[in-house]
Amino acid sequence: MRRYSEFDELTVRMLNEFVEKVVVHEGDKSSGKRVQKVDVYLNFIGRFDFQLPEKNAEELGAEYELDEKRRKARERQREYRERRKTKKVA
Repeated sequence: MRRYSEFDELTVRMLNEFVEKVVVHEGDKSSGKRVQKVDVYLNFIGRFDFQLPEKNAEELGAEYELDEKRRKARERQREYRERRKTKKVA
């Protein structure tokens, strides 16, 4: 720890010395969005909980718009595949 008390750049070697293990849990799509939990265990500390910053109204609005665009694109793709499928059958 003393060796890295003052540094300008975080290197791979430094991370390898600090990180004990990373546990990646199974993905969950029950909410409609894919969410996956990741636990990071650091040497001398144990499990480290990262706190994500809260999103403001502007960020939430932009995220909602992006979700809507993706939903519409998926719907158009689904309709396109259905039309192609019916043409192949006919």
